[in-house]
Amino acid sequence: MNDIKKEKQKCEKRVIELNNTVECLLNLPDKLDKLKIKDEEEIFWKELLLVAFNLIKVADYGSVYMYIDGKVKLVETVGHNLKLLKQLDIKEETFQLHKRENQVIIINKILNTTKKNEDNLTFKKISKATLAIKETMTFDLYFNGKAVGGISLDIKKGREEKFNDIDIKLLRYLLHISKSFYSKDMEKQYRMQQAYFQQLFNESTEAIALLDNNGIILKINKSFINLFGYSNKESKGISIDDLIVPDNKKEEGLKYLNKIINEKEIEVEAVRKNKFGGNIDVSLHAFPIKLDYGQIGIYAIYNDISKRKKEEARIKYLSFHDHLTGLYNRRFFNIEMQRLDNSRHLPISIIVADINDLKYINDKYGHTIGDRYIKLVANILINITRSDDIVSRVGGDEYAIILIENGLKETKSFLDRINNNIKKYNIKNNLPEKLNIALGFSIKKKKEENLFKIFEKADKEMYKRKIKMKRENKKY
Repeated sequence: MNDIKKEKQKCEKRVIELNNTVECLLNLPDKLDKLKIKDEEEIFWKELLLVAFNLIKVADYGSVYMYIDGKVKLVETVGHNLKLLKQLDIKEETFQLHKRENQVIIINKILNTTKKNEDNLTFKKISKATLAIKETMTFDLYFNGKAVGGISLDIKKGREEKFNDIDIKLLRYLLHISKSFYSKDMEKQYRMQQAYFQQLFNESTEAIALLDNNGIILKINKSFINLFGYSNKESKGISIDDLIVPDNKKEEGLKYLNKIINEKEIEVEAVRKNKFGGNIDVSLHAFPIKLDYGQIGIYAIYNDISKRKKEEARIKYLSFHDHLTGLYNRRFFNIEMQRLDNSRHLPISIIVADINDLKYINDKYGHTIGDRYIKLVANILINITRSDDIVSRVGGDEYAIILIENGLKETKSFLDRINNNIKKYNIKNNLPEKLNIALGFSIKKKKEENLFKIFEKADKEMYKRKIKMKRENKKY
């Protein structure tokens, strides 16, 4: 009678255990469904460990972990020293010595396998943080071909019990539920991100093109259409370089594309063309689109910076040009002298010109008439110089000209042209006083000569000529 009673109690206990197991398994999907893997992945793994211990009673210890950037991050443990384990820099390969990709396996004396892939110091710390283990049942969860995390259940050293077939099936069932939920949740997150991305893509004020890895356009947004004038139908399937890169920038476009194909990001300012052949100054930010399994495309963002570039050009022009005559100013002249001082294109001649009696003209006729003389000399100099010659107004009534690869003969010929043009202007133009300028020059013939010294010599020659002219034709 006692044996029957004991057997009955044993059966009742087994029924309760089975009911608890079934209830635990039925509740797990609901618990997991409330989680978001992206934001609550650690909670996911902790919940998995808790359920595993409720199901597999023979387990004494255990742990769950995540794989992040090639390292193992311990999330939770039972029995083992979690605080110490979290401090260790454990390589992912250490936990991947056995093939457990989405499958449950049994490992005996697991610490012996750990020793193979870690240095002695790290292994000693792992041994210190880990309780003595006889047998381990474990799996790694993979998603899109990449390990994301895993679980290990341990039987302590010295016990006779082992994990049986039922334990393996229970843990395998946990693996299938986890894999299904993880995949489902990540796909859900992906769809949400895709919808959000689509909204940002369509409504962005920046011109955006989505390209494949060869630079072929897959899709463009409204701002791209507005900026470059091409429709989605006209753009799709066309190389981005063929569509908007000017002919003289093709090499540059290819260089940028190769960088991105090699998984590099670029942020540059460039010139691109629209549908109607007009050039547009743009800022270009392009980068590879990468998923776990590699690069899947290219994201190119364009912003129209034409207004800014025009304003920069205007500011630059003002900083290097004289506002009255449009000639280069003293600042630019000095920069060019610095640059040309080491030039091999010799000889270099510098001519200095100064308007005679400009103060007298300003005092007698006013500065408006004086400004007319200043502009007149500027026009004469511009009309007789070459495009690569440098003509500057370096003072109120003083000008300086740099003539590259000009010797004595060419320089004297240039001075004659200045004087002849002044004579013509004096005959044709109704000026209250005749235009009269003093000229001086000096020539750099050897590389070791200093161009600034050449300028000083030219300036002195001009003043000598000016004094002589004043003596011959004094106005006051």
